[in-house]
Amino acid sequence: FLQAVNLIRGLHDLPAVDYDFNFDSEAGQAALVQEANGYLSHFPDPADLCYTAAAATGSQTSNIAGGSRQEDPVSHALGWTNDNRNLAALMAAGHRRWVLHPELGYTAYGQVGSSAVMKAFGFNRQPRLEASPTLSYVAFPYRDYPWVLVNNDQDPTPWSLSMVPMRGVSSEFEHFSNASVTVVDTETGSELLVHSQYSDTNGFGLRNFFSWMVDGWEYDRDYTVTVENIAMPGGNITELEYPVRLDRFNLLQLNQPLERGDARNGKVFSGTFKTQGDRDSYRVNLA
Repeated sequence: FLQAVNLIRGLHDLPAVDYDFNFDSEAGQAALVQEANGYLSHFPDPADLCYTAAAATGSQTSNIAGGSRQEDPVSHALGWTNDNRNLAALMAAGHRRWVLHPELGYTAYGQVGSSAVMKAFGFNRQPRLEASPTLSYVAFPYRDYPWVLVNNDQDPTPWSLSMVPMRGVSSEFEHFSNASVTVVDTETGSELLVHSQYSDTNGFGLRNFFSWMVDGWEYDRDYTVTVENIAMPGGNITELEYPVRLDRFNLLQLNQPLERGDARNGKVFSGTFKTQGDRDSYRVNLA
């Protein structure tokens, strides 16, 4: 889980986070109370099955997920970042905002059955690694981006942007109340349909947040995103432009098996790579 989170954060030039074993049991108890009661709740009741004070604290300070049959913790890291199943607040993408929070610093993970928990705040200490002082925004998707994190099917993924303040300054400044966004096919110059623009300054990771839906985009094409009328502290107005390519063709370059039962010995791979449930992907060059 930690490796997946840090690979995702690396796509945005965000510093890696550390695993905090002080909260490992808390995350596990929070996952247990979700699974035992068959719900997703940030506020378990003391009368609920498997309730503990640690389970309550963990549930209140974490991303939570349930109802999934995925056993691989990576699937939950991907799901929280994609956030297209966040039915309660789809455009707010609160889970993603914690995964991509520049000051996340630490995390802990718990999983019981179909329930999973990612500790997101309440560590009471500063991150060991800080974001680069030149990091001014966090955009999603951004540059060459893995297709598994962005859907364009019946459950589309909202695209988003947050501004990063100087260290020690609150991120709740309202940057996007008058902002507008365009997404253009870089090769053809044609503009895609953008709709459902949303902004807030709520308490998920970076507080300022701007999201939108894009219709008609395709994998493996270059797009240019332009966000105009971004308000800045002091009264200035700025705009941002950045590239996006949802990479499906060159998704992974693996040099070792990822699944249980698979192995590598030098240039020899062994395992079950062609079963229906297999999730590994390989490109083999024959010389």
